[in-house]
Amino acid sequence: MTDWRQYVRRYPWQCVGVAVALGYFLVPRRTEIVSPDVDTLLELARRNKLVVKSQPRGQVHGSLARSLFGMVAPVVVRGVMAALALKSSRSAVVQRQVESPAKIRLRRARRWLIESVTAIRSENMVVAAK
Repeated sequence: MTDWRQYVRRYPWQCVGVAVALGYFLVPRRTEIVSPDVDTLLELARRNKLVVKSQPRGQVHGSLARSLFGMVAPVVVRGVMAALALKSSRSAVVQRQVESPAKIRLRRARRWLIESVTAIRSENMVVAAK
């Protein structure tokens, strides 16, 4: 009853529907931006209900180093990500080249067979020498 994966396996489409409904009700609505016309602004100003909070944004003047960093940083990040991906793929190839358990068992069985045959031959030689 507490394992939600069981419900997803049994009722996948119902779970999708529940997820959509939850998303619809949980995500807040967009804020409405009201652009009043000139007459409405004048009316609000006459009633003293118009409050203007002016906080001009100052222009940010960056240095040359900041601009260069902004251009070079994405290139460096891409390069690092590509190198990591290449290293990851190489390590995956190396892991695939490691012997599988079946090959290890086969090699051990061959070694045991060769040792057994060698032991039998040496015993036959000892018996034949007597």
